[in-house]
Amino acid sequence: MKNTDNTNEMNGIPTTQEVGTGLKAEYFGNINLSDLKKTTIDKVVNFDWGTTVPNGLFNNVKYSARWTGKVMSKVSGVITFTTVSDDGVRLWVDGKLIIDDWNVHAPTPNSGNLKLDAGTKYDIKLEYFQKAGGAMVSLSWSAPNLTKEIVPTKQLFPK
Repeated sequence: MKNTDNTNEMNGIPTTQEVGTGLKAEYFGNINLSDLKKTTIDKVVNFDWGTTVPNGLFNNVKYSARWTGKVMSKVSGVITFTTVSDDGVRLWVDGKLIIDDWNVHAPTPNSGNLKLDAGTKYDIKLEYFQKAGGAMVSLSWSAPNLTKEIVPTKQLFPK
């Protein structure tokens, strides 16, 4: 039997699995995750704003963002989450802080590991701030049986 995007086969019996739409995104007019300017759904976290601001939301080039929702792993086992950010970034998965690089820096990769079960939804929260220079943030994952990729939309749920 052939798989589709929302069908998994277990013991030859197709089962329907939810398909995500992205994460809730909140954009703030300062680096302190306050002064909310916009709330939306971002399909993935993979942004390179250069020296501009997201969606022309503010006049200030100092801002912050928070993405929240659920993440559902494709595979069971130890998952490595990786962020690349210019400036600060923090990542919580299942209530555990696994990446904490909350300072001004050039584009920097950071990784953290967590054991997850395939098909189970886990809380996820990613916080980011931009204070100086270029602005970028991305969220990817990998595992021994999962090639590194930006965490795909269909695995992200706004709650």
